[in-house]
Amino acid sequence: MQQIIQNAKYHGKPILKPTYVRIWHGGISMQWIFKNGYQASVVQFEGSYGYEQHKWELAILKKDNKGLYRICYHTGLTEDVIGHLSLIEVQKLLFKISKLKFKKCDDKWR
Repeated sequence: MQQIIQNAKYHGKPILKPTYVRIWHGGISMQWIFKNGYQASVVQFEGSYGYEQHKWELAILKKDNKGLYRICYHTGLTEDVIGHLSLIEVQKLLFKISKLKFKKCDDKWR
């Protein structure tokens, strides 16, 4: 997996490197923390959307008032997790998340 991440490119530039990578539910979890206050969680494990097709699931997160990252459902990019993504599609979304303007996530945490 690290090899795929290190060699992947988007518009001729290396993709954004994850903040951390870990084993998650027998699969893989990658996290990106952005300067704008958002975090992206990208996972692939049995039960994630797209697992059977070797695709990825992405969630956009924001800190709640207790300092815990939770899914933010109203970013303008999505209102839920996004599944069945290729690595290139993940990279496109990561780039868009990195450019989001900071705004308080007033979602009722689910």
